[in-house]
Amino acid sequence: MRVLGVISTLLFTFCFIPQIIAILKTKNVSGISLWLWVFVVLGYLTGLLYVMSFKDTILIATYLIGLVLSTVTFVLVIYHRAK
Repeated sequence: MRVLGVISTLLFTFCFIPQIIAILKTKNVSGISLWLWVFVVLGYLTGLLYVMSFKDTILIATYLIGLVLSTVTFVLVIYHRAK
């Protein structure tokens, strides 16, 4: 069961990378909901604050990486919409 947990964590942590690559290649964000990314970023931020109380390095790293990647996606959406 631990292996499933590790796989799940890796998949959810790095699931943003294909979207980031697609945005960088196409520069098209017309079909991406900005509000989705607002909630994803806020979810990762509040989740990070919550898991910090456990002092579990793996959970903190997971939420921190997720926060960074979702923030990058959010910024790219805003940047390419402004153009």
